Amino acid sequence: MFVATPSPVPVTTTVLSTGSLTIQRTSPFTSSPGKGQIQVAFEKVGGAVSGQCVTVSRSATDVLGKPIKGDYVDSSCTDSSGTVRFDVSPSAYVLTSSLSGYNWGDLQGQQGQAGLAIGEQQLLLVRVRLGALTTTAASVDRARSGQCFTVRFQKRDVLGRFVSGDYVDSACTGNSGASTFNLTPGHYEVTSSFRGYNWGDLADASGAADVSVQAGQEGRVNLRPGRIQVIAASGVWPTVRTQKQDASGQPIGDAYVESGCADNSGSWYTDVVPGVYVVQVSGRTVANVTVAASQTTVVR
Repeated sequence: MFVATPSPVPVTTTVLSTGSLTIQRTSPFTSSPGKGQIQVAFEKVGGAVSGQCVTVSRSATDVLGKPIKGDYVDSSCTDSSGTVRFDVSPSAYVLTSSLSGYNWGDLQGQQGQAGLAIGEQQLLLVRVRLGALTTTAASVDRARSGQCFTVRFQKRDVLGRFVSGDYVDSACTGNSGASTFNLTPGHYEVTSSFRGYNWGDLADASGAADVSVQAGQEGRVNLRPGRIQVIAASGVWPTVRTQKQDASGQPIGDAYVESGCADNSGSWYTDVVPGVYVVQVSGRTVANVTVAASQTTVVR
């Protein structure tokens, strides 16, 4: 009498889980004879990452015993589901793939994950989750298109101040006043030039530091200038400056910000980063002009 032998039940174990990177091994798994399969999946907020290219190399070590890329094995790019698959012989491998931001794995000197051991009839699933950083710009009465933002790695100087780090990515806002970056998790800096004071807390550039990006979540950086409107005679040429104090403690104009000509209605305005300014118009100086985000301050 023939008795059917039940098929082994696949067992999945988690090898690594960091929130942004998950590695799971399933065994047994139906793959090509004598092979195992590596699947790499990339996810962004709201969907899969298609067209993300991955290279598989054999695992090797340098003279210090640190893992490095060995011989090339294969490469391919993710499909519409955000997944790419490789049938490989039992061995240890290194995966590399370039994403915007910090290294998503533990490979040194290049974005990737080392030490990925796989056996025959095993599935190794490597899941990489990105976060989103949306930058927005809007003035008092409209969204600002064409406002360019740059994302940088976070950096401190010897005094512990945030200073400009290395370049990661850049984009300009569209008609909606927003632009989105898909980034590996970490803390970043965001810079963008705008008239007036520094709108963030960087010591050497106009921008914000310690901007957190988390896997599967969207973070936001919002640039919200205010407006100075000068009411004067047509053809008058107002000038706006930042404000400082002289030796006696009196407010005076400092760095030049913007100037322009009042139109035929006798009005001129400029959008500036919130703060306290000096306006020079028609031979007089108006100090302590306080500008708040998304609001208009009128100078007559």
